[in-house]
Amino acid sequence: MEELLSHYSSDFKRTLKEHLFQVADRSKKTILSKDLNLTIVTQKELSDISFIIGLLHDFGKTTTYFQKYLTRGENSSLSHHGLISAVAAYCLLKEIYNEQIATLGYVVIKKHHGNLESPLEKNERTYYDLETQFENIKSHTIKAVEKIYNNFLEKYGISIRSLIESIDDFLFAVNDLRSHFRKIILRNEFKDEAKSIELFLLTNLLYSVLIDTDKKNAARVNDDYFKGATEETINVADYIDDCRQKEPEKFDPQKPINKMRNKFFKEAINNKDIAKDQFLYTLTAPTGIGKTFASFAFANKINSFFKNGRRVIYCLPYTSIIDQNYDEFEKIIQFNLGDKYARRPTKYLLKHHYLSPLQLDSEVKNEDDSRESKSLDHYLSNKLLLESWESGNIVTTFVQLLESIIGNRNSYLKKFHNIINSVVILDEVQNIPVNFYQVAGQVLRVLAERFNTYILLMTATQPDIISGPEVVNLVNDRKYAEDPVFARVNLKILNDLNPFSIDEFVDFFEHNFGEDNCLIVCNTIRSALDLYEKINDIFMDYKVYSLTTNLIPADRKNRIEKINKELEAGEKLIVISTQLIEAGVDLSFKEVYRDFGPLDSIIQVAGRSNRNGEYEGKGIVNIMKLKDDKDREFSKIIYNPVLLEICSEVLKEGNSFIDMSKRYFAKINESFTRDNQYLLKAISRLNYSRDRDGEIPIKEFTIIEEQAGKEDIIICKNEVIERRVKELIDIYEAIKEVDSKAELNKLIAKKELINKELASYSVSIYTNQLDIYYSDYNIINQFKYFKYVKYDDQAKYLYDEEIGFLREPKEPPESTFAF
Repeated sequence: MEELLSHYSSDFKRTLKEHLFQVADRSKKTILSKDLNLTIVTQKELSDISFIIGLLHDFGKTTTYFQKYLTRGENSSLSHHGLISAVAAYCLLKEIYNEQIATLGYVVIKKHHGNLESPLEKNERTYYDLETQFENIKSHTIKAVEKIYNNFLEKYGISIRSLIESIDDFLFAVNDLRSHFRKIILRNEFKDEAKSIELFLLTNLLYSVLIDTDKKNAARVNDDYFKGATEETINVADYIDDCRQKEPEKFDPQKPINKMRNKFFKEAINNKDIAKDQFLYTLTAPTGIGKTFASFAFANKINSFFKNGRRVIYCLPYTSIIDQNYDEFEKIIQFNLGDKYARRPTKYLLKHHYLSPLQLDSEVKNEDDSRESKSLDHYLSNKLLLESWESGNIVTTFVQLLESIIGNRNSYLKKFHNIINSVVILDEVQNIPVNFYQVAGQVLRVLAERFNTYILLMTATQPDIISGPEVVNLVNDRKYAEDPVFARVNLKILNDLNPFSIDEFVDFFEHNFGEDNCLIVCNTIRSALDLYEKINDIFMDYKVYSLTTNLIPADRKNRIEKINKELEAGEKLIVISTQLIEAGVDLSFKEVYRDFGPLDSIIQVAGRSNRNGEYEGKGIVNIMKLKDDKDREFSKIIYNPVLLEICSEVLKEGNSFIDMSKRYFAKINESFTRDNQYLLKAISRLNYSRDRDGEIPIKEFTIIEEQAGKEDIIICKNEVIERRVKELIDIYEAIKEVDSKAELNKLIAKKELINKELASYSVSIYTNQLDIYYSDYNIINQFKYFKYVKYDDQAKYLYDEEIGFLREPKEPPESTFAF
C-alpha cells in the first residue's frame, strides 16, 4: 500500500508519519520550554505524555476509510478518526503510566477537532465502528502502521500489533465507555482541591498544545515572526518622564493629584516583595490614580527577572473600553522600541476581542488589490498565530482570558499554553461573575503556584477572590482611598431609597439639579430612553445625550469621544446612560445619579464623578431607586436579589467605600457557595460538557450571560456598509461553489474581515421589539447567516442618530395602495 497521508489537496499532501512526528516533537518541546511546579507528574513525564498524544492523535487516519475520505471524499462514520485515536492513546498511556493519565489522553484526543467534552458523553454506534475500524487496520494497513510506530514503541517493549491486541482486549472487556470512565474518575478523584484543579489545568494544557500545534502544522504556519517578542525591555517610568517634558501642565508634579499619582507609582513598582518566586499580587487603589501605568510597569519588572522575558496579558471586562488602554500601551511600547515596533507592531502588541480583525501589522490598509489579495492568502495562517497569543503584549477581555482557562471551547483553549508562565493583569476584577468568585480564585491560585503564572488582580473595590499570606498587596489599600485627594465624592441616598417613578424623578431632578454637567446611570435601556426623552424636553440650555447599547458600537465610541471633548471644554451637558459607562470609560462629571444596583456597580460609577479632582469641592453621587409604571423596580428586573439585599444592608451601615466593599464582598462569598461547589465538582471530574446533578459543567462557566430572546441586526448606517453586506452575501454564495482550496481560504478570510467590520454596526434587540418591523414594515432582511436593515430603511424608520434603535418607528409604513 502507498504511504498513508494525513492531509491532501490538489496543491499539497503530507504523509501521516511526517505530520504525527512533527506534531509530537513540537508538543514535547513546548512543554519543556515552560517553567512548571507540578505535583501530579514531573515536567519530563508531561513532555513525554504530550509527545505520545501528538503521535496518537491521528491514529485513526490509518484506516482505509479515512484515506478514501481524504483522497476521494468518501465520508461515513467509519472515516471519523477522533474516537479510535483516543482509544488507542488510552490503551498505550495506560500501559506506560496509569489509568488516570490515560484518561487525560483519551479526553484530549477524542475531540481535538471539536470542543472538549466529558469522558462520560455517549457515543452513537461506538463499538461497531471501533471494531470495524481496528479490523480494517489489521487487514489492510498494518504494515504501513508498523512503519510509523514500531521504532518509537520499541523503547517501551511494545509493538503496534501488541498495542492493537491490547485495544481488542479493552473493547472486549469494556462494553460501556461511559461506565468505564466514571469508575476511573471516581476511583482517582483527589480529595485535595488544588490537585483536582491541577489535573484539570494539565488536561487543558495538553489539549492546548495539541490543537495549536496540529492546526499550525496542517496549515504550514511559520511562527518566526514572533521570535524574541517577549525579550524587549519596556520602561514605563521613562515614558512618563517624556510625557512630563512634552505636556508639562498636564503632568505637573506639583499638582496634588499628580504628586499622589507619582507617589503611588513608585510605591507599587518598588514593593520589596515583588520577586521571581512570588506569583500572586493585588493592586487596590482609587479610580484615576494611574493603576494602568503602575500595572504595566509591574509586569515589566517581572519580565526583568527572566532572560527571555514574560508575555504580558492585560484584561478588561468590556470591549468598549479596550481601545483607550490599548492606545496607552501602544504609546509606551512605541516610545521604548521605536523602529522595531514600527516594523512589526503585532509582534509586540496585540488587541484581541471579538470585534478586532486578526492581521499581522497593517497588511490590508491603504494597499492595492494585489497586496490585499496576497494578504488574504495568508490571513488564515496569520489568524492561527494571533489567536494563540504569540505576541509579547496582549490587550484583551475577561471573556478571552478566563474562558481560555476555565472552558471547553477549541477556539479559546488553543491559547492556554501561552497563558502559562505569563504575567496576567485583571483590571476591574470585580466583574468576574460573583457566583464564581471562589472557584475563579482557586483556579487562578493553582495556575499561579503550579504553572508559574504571575497574577495581578486590580480594582478600586477588591473582591475577596484571592487572599491570604501568599498574596502581595502592592500598596496599602486604605492609604490612597482615604487620602483627601482621592476622597473626591460624597455619597447621597435619595428619598430613603423609596422608589421614584420616571415622572417623579424627572420632577425631582428638575427642581434640584443645578450643576454644569451630570451623568445619570439607569439599569435598563427602557428607563434610560424614557428619562432622556423627558429631560431633553426640559433642559433646553443643556446638551443631553443618550448612551445605551441601542446605539451601534461605532456610534457609542464616537459619542463617548464627543462627550469627553465637551466636558473638557466646559460645556453644559447631561448624559443618560446604562451600565456600559461604569468601568474604564474615562469621563468625569461633577454630579452622578445612579439607579440602585450592586455595591461594586455603585462604586464603579462613583469613579465617573470628579475623576481627576478637576471640580471644586467634592463630586456628588446620588443613589435612588426607579420603578416602572407597574411599580416594578428596575434594579430587581436585572440584578440578583441577593446582591441587592446585601448592598442595602451595607449602605445602611455607611462608612467609607473601602469598608463597605470589604463587608459587601465578604457577604457575597457567604451567599454564593453552591455554584462554586458545583463548578468545582465538575472540574474535579473533568466534566466539560455533561449536565449532571450536583455539577455545573465547565462549558457553563461564562463571563457574560447571553440574554435570551434577542436578535442581532446589522444597521446599514451608510451606503458603504450596505455594499459590504451585499459583498458578504456574495461571498457566502461563492463559498458554496468554489473548488480551489486556496480560493476557499481567501473567501473565508474576506468573509471574516467583513464580519468583524460589520460587528461595529450591529445591535442586539429583543425579538418582541422587532415584531412590528417584521410584520407592518417588512424591512428586516434575512439572509441565512445574519439579518440586516438597508441604509434607506434604517434612516427612515428604525434608527435614530441620537438614541439608536427605535421601539416605535419614525413614520408609518408606506401604503401599498395608491389613493
